[in-house]
Amino acid sequence: MLNPSNKECFMKKLLLLLILFLSPRVFCHTTEENVKFVFKQSQKYPITSALFNMRMNVVEILKYKITDEENKEITKIEEQYIKTILDFFDKNIAKITVIYKKYFTDSEIEELFQFYNSDLGQKTITAYINIDKKLNPLFQSFTKMLQENIKESLISNEIKKEKLIITKKLTTTEENILKILEPFICEDFIKTLLATTIQNMPLSEDIKKDMQKELSNKAPEFTEQLKNFLKDKISEITIIYKEEYTDSEIEELTKLDQTSLNKKSIKDMSLFTSDISQITQPYLLQEFTKCIVEITELLQKNRQNYY
Repeated sequence: MLNPSNKECFMKKLLLLLILFLSPRVFCHTTEENVKFVFKQSQKYPITSALFNMRMNVVEILKYKITDEENKEITKIEEQYIKTILDFFDKNIAKITVIYKKYFTDSEIEELFQFYNSDLGQKTITAYINIDKKLNPLFQSFTKMLQENIKESLISNEIKKEKLIITKKLTTTEENILKILEPFICEDFIKTLLATTIQNMPLSEDIKKDMQKELSNKAPEFTEQLKNFLKDKISEITIIYKEEYTDSEIEELTKLDQTSLNKKSIKDMSLFTSDISQITQPYLLQEFTKCIVEITELLQKNRQNYY
């Protein structure tokens, strides 16, 4: 199963790949205004989605059948918390801007603003989450294969070579999707995946360190495995992308590799996300908890009154 930190690593890179398309429109804003727009646009849907998922978990745990009226009441509660969270972002935008400027230039932040202000950018806000959910099973299978190869490598000191031959000719859209994913197929990602996989093994810390050092040297070979794996699964991946984007939109996303933003490393994006989380996560956890408590109390109160 894909470890949460591996999934997070994939999400960071996939999100970076998807959000950096440069729109031809030209705007003139201060960097802080651009960050405020970009950050709130990028966070609103994930927060809404997280609250909805927590709502469904509460309903499942309580085993309640929710009425239409209750759904409306719950939606109002969630909307109020979303507004509160976005207001918190506004109040802390100066701190958030400092972090953005640590990892992005002003012109790169302007590019992010232009993208989020485009039709494709607005679509991508929801699309990247849907794509990740659907791609996750594929990456779970790759992680399982990687774990098996780590064990074989420790025994035989050789990495199992997966020779995947693509016999059919790729369509233009399939080629474009591979271009979109190409920067994600990198040694940084593999090294992170290896480190997490080894860390979860029931071994002493000394052995883990030796394993990580040995296997990190073989990252290029594991990276080639990932590349072949994605080529082998390109038909399935294409179906997932085409549920969210048209062929022409997928072609537009390939322009990402023409921007300097696309050269940001997974390590940089991990540090960026970590810095942002130090500001947002404690507050998000607090508000999410309060929201779930309020929803639970509402449902329980309604049933007490009913009975």
